[in-house]
Amino acid sequence: MQQRNTILIADDQEVNRMILKHIFSEQYAIVEAKDGVEAIEQVEKYQGELVLILLDLVMPRKDGFGVMEYLTERELADRIPTILITSDTSLTTELKGYEHKVADIVTKPFNLQIVMRRVTNIIELYSHKRNLEAMVHAQLLHMEEQYYELQSVNDELKNAYFDMCGKFCNLITDRELQGDFHTNRVQAFVKILYRYMMTEYPEYNLSRAKQEKVVRAAAFYDIGKITIPESILFKPGALTEEEYQIMQTHTIAGRGLVQDLACLDDEETLQYALDICHYHHERYDGSGYPEQKKGDDIPIAAQIVSIAEAYAALLRKGSYRDAYSQVHAEKMILDGECGVYNPKLLDCFELAKEEMRALFINQN
Repeated sequence: MQQRNTILIADDQEVNRMILKHIFSEQYAIVEAKDGVEAIEQVEKYQGELVLILLDLVMPRKDGFGVMEYLTERELADRIPTILITSDTSLTTELKGYEHKVADIVTKPFNLQIVMRRVTNIIELYSHKRNLEAMVHAQLLHMEEQYYELQSVNDELKNAYFDMCGKFCNLITDRELQGDFHTNRVQAFVKILYRYMMTEYPEYNLSRAKQEKVVRAAAFYDIGKITIPESILFKPGALTEEEYQIMQTHTIAGRGLVQDLACLDDEETLQYALDICHYHHERYDGSGYPEQKKGDDIPIAAQIVSIAEAYAALLRKGSYRDAYSQVHAEKMILDGECGVYNPKLLDCFELAKEEMRALFINQN
């Protein structure tokens, strides 16, 4: 029997995929999909290895129900358990999910401990189901072999034999159980800016060894946004003051998530990740959040990630604006339109912009 030890995470939001990947990557192999069509492609490729699918409902090209229809048509829905992830808590959506044979439904924003427990329970449930089916199959093969050895038995004994087989199968049936890309760009910009700061401003005591740790920690900068309701996170327009206050809580939530996940075994890298999550929206003049820190009271790792993330964000399409050109984005940062940054860091940004332009062009 082929070993099943792979979880497919299908979600168009990179931060959701990242947090789920960090929860389960230690125990399971992880494959990812950013939309429904890609999810189907991954199922085609890995169906013999998949132990579970974590499936977002709302995705581009094909939504979660479209993926479930494909699984049902291919008779895979009963073999590969699927947990549907959605922010829609309506009874209609819940009923439709179970009609599409999902094993469970998790609502957003989700609790990590609950997700971990549900995934573990469902994997164990379906593993037991597969073992049970394998036992049935082996027993039926054995019974078939016995039948052919009894070809000479009279009709009465043959009928009794088939009746026994039928009862055995019914008994087992009755018991069957029912049962990235933007983040990578930010990290690349961080690596470039860090190198210039290390060279130009030795007073910050930066080193190549620390550089790799800061770049790794930078992947967690926006992890706290998984706790923000999607109605706010993806709102196609300006946030209200109340919504903006809720959005700001992702910095504190992110720090807590990194601490709770314990996915960074190196203490120094962990501290960088905690600082980056908590302080990457602080500004040099004290106008940022959550603590309105000023100057170099803001950890230098968080300062570097702050400007790298702002630049990367300007270069991609927003929910209600087009992407800015590199020249326009650079001017906005240097002119203070994205907040006040460390003057030394802005000097390094000026020095690094040609290198970052080349990186951006090569990635597109």
